[in-house]
Amino acid sequence: MKERRHVTLDAANLTDRESAHACLAEAFSFPPTYGRNLDALHDLLGELADTEIDVINLPKAGESARYARRVVEVLLDAGRENRSISVKIEER
Repeated sequence: MKERRHVTLDAANLTDRESAHACLAEAFSFPPTYGRNLDALHDLLGELADTEIDVINLPKAGESARYARRVVEVLLDAGRENRSISVKIEER
């Protein structure tokens, strides 16, 4: 039986588009063709299998929270559509 993959994302690295997608590409080992946008993220999350995703240090408010929260919305949406991934969120 294949072992479940565990990915921890620090929301401090998800506060702007460029750094967020660099972090996501590395964390999930996305291919070089990854489009580095939220639609591409959603598409690739739909292909993941047996993955647990923990998002830590999510800011509750402020400018730094805006893009991080958009990324989290995509993660949660993908988790609802792809039952083989789970998403847990830890706010600070």
